[in-house]
Parts: sequence; structure tokens; C-alpha cells
Amino acid sequence: METMVTTPYAKKKRLEEHEMSQKESHGEELQPQPPTREWEGEEGIDRISGLLDGVLGDIISLLPTKNGARTQILASRWRDLWPYAPLNLNHNSLPVNEEVQAGLISHIIANHNGPAGRLSLPVLHLHHRRATLNTWFQSPTLKNLQDLEFEATGLVHIPRLRPLLSEYVFKFSHTLRSATISECQVRDMIEVRHFPNLKQLGLESVMISDYAFHNLMVGCPILDSLLLKRCYGFYSIRINSTSLKSIGLSTNTTKVTIVIEDAPLLERFLKLELFIGKCIHVTVISAPKVETLGSISDCDSDDQLVFDTTVIQKLDVVSFTTVVCSVKVLAISIHNLGPGIVINLMRCFPCMEKLYIQISNVQRSNNMCPHMHRDLIRCLDTSLTTVVLKNYRGTKSQANFASFLY
Repeated sequence: METMVTTPYAKKKRLEEHEMSQKESHGEELQPQPPTREWEGEEGIDRISGLLDGVLGDIISLLPTKNGARTQILASRWRDLWPYAPLNLNHNSLPVNEEVQAGLISHIIANHNGPAGRLSLPVLHLHHRRATLNTWFQSPTLKNLQDLEFEATGLVHIPRLRPLLSEYVFKFSHTLRSATISECQVRDMIEVRHFPNLKQLGLESVMISDYAFHNLMVGCPILDSLLLKRCYGFYSIRINSTSLKSIGLSTNTTKVTIVIEDAPLLERFLKLELFIGKCIHVTVISAPKVETLGSISDCDSDDQLVFDTTVIQKLDVVSFTTVVCSVKVLAISIHNLGPGIVINLMRCFPCMEKLYIQISNVQRSNNMCPHMHRDLIRCLDTSLTTVVLKNYRGTKSQANFASFLY
């Protein structure tokens, strides 16, 4: 159950709404409401200060933490707004010094009376100030926290030194709507932890096992966005989600197998980074709405993409018996620059409208028989309208390739 601190304005508004409902129930004619208040200063009318407390509180919550607190000195009208506005506590707008920053965060959490909106902390606090962190997370101010972020610092390079994501983080499991966790370890959970309101989940440089990942997914019934960036510890995961719409993936594990068994709403599947010696095998069994796909590469890795009976490995179409009509946007990273690859992909994805091509800095040309390929591409029934070339330098092979696409 969610609770919210009641401000004087909220009490007044609730009373006015009650009076209006009483008048409606007795058939009384409602009087028109007075216009928004206008505050007049030396330089003219201040219409912003005339807005209702709730609207101003929402505006303040969108500001960086430091700027939101500073609104108290604007005028007497603003003095009591920030302590009751939705809390947006982001460490990036506070002093970099870790000790000073921790002191300010403690002061803000101890003195803020508004609902908990967002809390963003550097993951170093999990290393150096676990007792302080426990105090923060047990504060009534953060009781109904909606957005939690442990931001990566890039300083924790040894996996065994990465802190466990302690149990107290799960105290917000029923209120969190967005969570970003970095440079931690997720312990294998004996029982499934339920996150009934979580819609966005990001894990960066996190150690998580196949078992823990499975339990985490089972406990997120309305998750629509999943990011796994440079994570490790898992080797074979299966995704079954009736709500998931977007997956972003990169891994530090040598070989990972991803099987998308049932994802009826999935629209985007993106491999974010390419690492030499790391390979990802992706098998899509049922994802009928996938429109954006990438990045497929012809580099030296052993990456493989399987759509039903269509198998693509290193941008080569190994097996092709059925087309994938849902994909409209495709991204590829290419070393062997040649028209044959594009033609084969157009055959696999006949409804493709946009093609993004990242040209490798170390490229090998393969522009054989451009006239034959040009005649062949004219025979294809294609929806392709946009091609974007990244890292284009205008070399002869690149110019021939661009001319072919044109």
C-alpha cells in the first residue's frame, strides 16, 4: 500500500473537492472557479508563482537536486515548496567529495517530507558506507521510492570485490518503477522477489547467475524495458514475458545463449557492443512484433542469430527457408564491404525500411561484379528507403558500395 505525506495545500484541495461533491449530490449549481493566482512583483506579473502548489512541486522535482533546493530562496511563495515536493535526489548535482556528498544526502533525507521520487547514488557508497546506506534506506522519507539508481563508477575492476545487492534494496520491491544497478553481485534468491510495478530494469557490470536472472524476470510481470550491459555470470537464459518491449544486451562472458521463447510484445532487440572473443547466440522462437534488430556483425566472433528456420552467422545467411516480415529497422557492423551481404539481408527481411551500416575501421573490400548485383537488387520487391553509413571516409571501395546502394 502506498502512502503520501499530506501538505497543507493537499488538505485544502481535498476539502474543496469534498464540498463540490456534496453540492453535486444535492443538485446545487456549481460556481465557476477563480482563475489562477497571479503574483505581481516589481518587474511585472509572475504567473509561474501563481500556479498551484502541486504543479510547482512537480516542476521542482524535475530540477537537479541542488537547483530544486535553491528554489526556497526565490520568494516567500516558494519557501515551503521544496521540502514537500516529490524528492529527486541525484548525486551528480552534489559535490564530488564522497564524505561531503554523503553528509548532504543524509541531511536531505532527514529533512524532506515529500513523497520519494528518485534516488541516484554512486555505487561506491555500497563499498564504503554500508551502515550509512542502511540508515538512508530505513528512513520513512524513502518509504515509497519509485526510481533507484546505483551508478557505475568504473573504479571497481575486480569482480570478487563487487558488493552484494543487499536485502534492504528489496524493501522497495513493491513501489519501484525503474531500477538501474551497476557493479554489484546479485545473490541467487531462494524465492522469487516480486516487483509488481517495475517497468524499466538496467543491469551494468553486474554478476548474476542464470538462476537469479530467471527468478528476477519471473518477479517482474509488467517489465517493458530490459538492459544487460557488460554483465557476466550467466551462460544460458530464456526469456518469457508478456510485457517486454525492448531488450539491450552486451556481455563480458565468453559465450552466452539467449533464447526468446515467448515475447508477444517485443519490438526491439539490440546488441549494444561488440567484443573480440565474446559471442552471443540468439534464438528467437516467438516474437512476432520485433521491428528493430541489431547489431549483426561479420567480425571474427561466433555470433549467431536464429529466427525460426533462418540462421544468420557473421552476416552470412547460413539457412534461409522463411522470411522475417516484422523487422523494419536493421543495424549491422561490417568488415567485408560488399553488396552481396546487403542483398541477402534484404531477402531475409523483405519489409526492412531502414538499414544502418557501421563500417569497420579495418575493412576488407568485396565489391565483386557490382553491375550483376545492381541488376539483381532491381528484381527484389523491397521496402528499403533509408540507408545510413557510419565511419564513411570516401575511399574507392566505400564509394563503390555507396553508389551501389544508391
